[in-house]
Order: sequence, then C-alpha cells, then structure tokens
Amino acid sequence: MKRRTKEQWRELIGEFEMAGLTQVEFARLYGVNVGTFRVWLHRLRRAQALAPVRFAEVSVSHASEKAPPCRLELPGDVVVLLGSAPEPRWLAELVVQLAGVR
Repeated sequence: MKRRTKEQWRELIGEFEMAGLTQVEFARLYGVNVGTFRVWLHRLRRAQALAPVRFAEVSVSHASEKAPPCRLELPGDVVVLLGSAPEPRWLAELVVQLAGVR
C-alpha cells in the first residue's frame, strides 16, 4: 500500500471530523489501519493544539442598518460564512468550541 503524505493525512482527518463516524468505522470505510489512523489523529491534533494563536485587530461599525455578511477565516483554510455579524458572546463561544474540535 502507498504511504500517505502529511497533507493527505490532514485531509483524511478533516473528513473524519466531519463524518460523524467512530474511528474504527471511519478507518474500515477508508481502508486504513485503525492504529495508524489513531497515531496520525493524535499527532495532528497535538500539533494544532500547540500552534500559536494569532489575533487580529477588529473594529465594529454601526453605520449600516443591515448587518453585512460575516466571514471567519480559521487555520487550516477553514472559512465560516454567516448571514450577518453575530452577537459577540455567541462568536466568543463559537471560537472556544472550534478550538476544542481540533
């Protein structure tokens, strides 16, 4: 069997995290050794947890009556689009929850 690159493992782990399957189910479905899968899952999650957190300055303007769409760009080329700007507390909770996923 051909070895996967680190990027291929990232993509596979990303698919797993969205699939809603157990590790064993996902590994069987994709023909991956479950032990190898778990090693890569742990390795990539640990690397994500150790990644430095970057902050960006944000300014809020209330000039428009209708809130514009909100776009969140996250590490790993993840983009979250919202119909309008959310309440700050909701957004903070979203960030906390997303940080715990990876």
